[in-house]
Amino acid sequence: MLERLTLQHFSSGIAGDFAVQGFDGLILVLREARISEASRHAGREGAGRREPFELMFEGPKSPVLPQKIYRLESAFMEPLEIFIVPIGPYGSGIGYQAIFN
Repeated sequence: MLERLTLQHFSSGIAGDFAVQGFDGLILVLREARISEASRHAGREGAGRREPFELMFEGPKSPVLPQKIYRLESAFMEPLEIFIVPIGPYGSGIGYQAIFN
């Protein structure tokens, strides 16, 4: 499933809530879904490949989740298991990034 996801799958979910399974009540809010310029310039796109994109989520200040694969559930798409990385302060909480190449 992950290999078939594109930026368009997330475009309608901006400001949508993603519940983090295993962390009772912990919500990450999708703040940005955009084309990944760094990946594009690295020559990753091509015939049969999706355009690289990245997602930016905002979570609460605590707890800060370590980088790893998390199961995220939302009302607008099926549950996903994606690798997220904390990037530090973002908005009023902590930012998390997921990159799809």
